[in-house]
Amino acid sequence: PGSGNIDIASGYLQLEGGTRLNGSSNNVMHVESGATLMYWYLSDDATATPWSLVFENSSKIRVDGGAANQDIWRGPVTLNGLAYLDPNGFYLYLTGAISGSGSIENMSGGFSYLYNTNNTYSGTTTASSGIIYAKNPGSLPGYASGKVTVKSGGTIAVPASNGTEGWTASQIHDMAIASTFTAPDATLGIDTSLADLNYNFAFPSMMGLYKLGSGTLTLNTAGQTINGQIKASGGELIMDGTSVNTTNVENYVGLNSGDSAQVTLSGDTTWTSVLPIVNTWAPTLYIGTSGKGVLTIKDTASMTQRFNLGQNYGSAGAVHQSGGTVVNWGGCSTDGRIGQSGYGYYELSG
Repeated sequence: PGSGNIDIASGYLQLEGGTRLNGSSNNVMHVESGATLMYWYLSDDATATPWSLVFENSSKIRVDGGAANQDIWRGPVTLNGLAYLDPNGFYLYLTGAISGSGSIENMSGGFSYLYNTNNTYSGTTTASSGIIYAKNPGSLPGYASGKVTVKSGGTIAVPASNGTEGWTASQIHDMAIASTFTAPDATLGIDTSLADLNYNFAFPSMMGLYKLGSGTLTLNTAGQTINGQIKASGGELIMDGTSVNTTNVENYVGLNSGDSAQVTLSGDTTWTSVLPIVNTWAPTLYIGTSGKGVLTIKDTASMTQRFNLGQNYGSAGAVHQSGGTVVNWGGCSTDGRIGQSGYGYYELSG
C-alpha cells in the first residue's frame, strides 16, 4: 500500500468502502480514454485517495453508491481531455486542485462538488444533467469568460458568500451573464446556507433559478425577469417585484424527500404560465413533491399556474394567500390537485 501506480486502460476499476490507497500525490491513478474509475461508499479517510488522478479524453469517474461526504478524491487532478463526472444520483467530490488543458462535463443526476479554490484547468465546464457545485470562484476557472454551459436538466450551483468563503452577488452575476443556458430548465443554483443573499442583478434572457440550502434568497430589484424554471429545496426564496415566465417548464417547491422550502411572492410580482384545456399538457407548480413546500402570495402579486399540493406519499404542500390574484384551472387529466397522495392545504385570508 502507498507505492506504485495504477493504470485503468479499459473497463472499470471500483474503490469500495474502507479502501486506502495511502501514499501521496507522487502516486498516480491514470484513467485512459473510455475507461472508468468508480466509487462505492468510499471512506472519507484522508488516506483513501491522496494520489494524483489523471484523466485522458473521454474518461469517466462514477459513483455507484454513497452518502454526503463520502466518495472524495483528495489528491490533485489533471485533465488531458474531456472528463465525464457521473455522480449517478449520489455525491462526487473533487477536493484536490484541478489543472490541465481539458474540460469536465457532469452527465447524470446528483452532485459533483468542485471544492478546491485553486483550480486552473483551461477547458470548459458543462452541466448536462445534475448539479455541478463550485464552492468558490477559484473553483470554477473561466466562470466570467464564457467557459460554463448549462443544458436542459443541469444546474451550476454556488454558495452565497459569508465574507470568508462563497460567491458575492457580483461574482454570481458575472458567471450567470457569461455562461450559456440552453433551455428554460437549465438552472443557476444559489445556496444560502452560509449567508442570506439579496441578489440585485438582472438575469440572462433564458435561465431557471434553483434555491438551495437554508437561509433566504431575496430578489427585489426592479426589472428582474426570470424566463425559466423555479425550484426551491430549502430555506426561502422571496420575489418582490419580479417577473417570472414558466410557460414551458414544471416548477418545484420541496422537491425531494427531506426538503423544506418556501417561495414568497410579494409586491407586484407577476408569475405567468399557460393553463390547460381538456387533456392537454401544461406545466405544473408542484408544492411538496416528495418534501415539504410552502407558497405565500401577498400584496398585489399575481400568479397564473396549475398547482399540485402534496403530490407523493409523505409530502406536504401549502398555499397561503393574503392578497393578490391567483388563476388556476384545468379539466379532466389537467386538473390541479390539493393533497394528491400527500397533504395539501390552501388558505385564503386578509
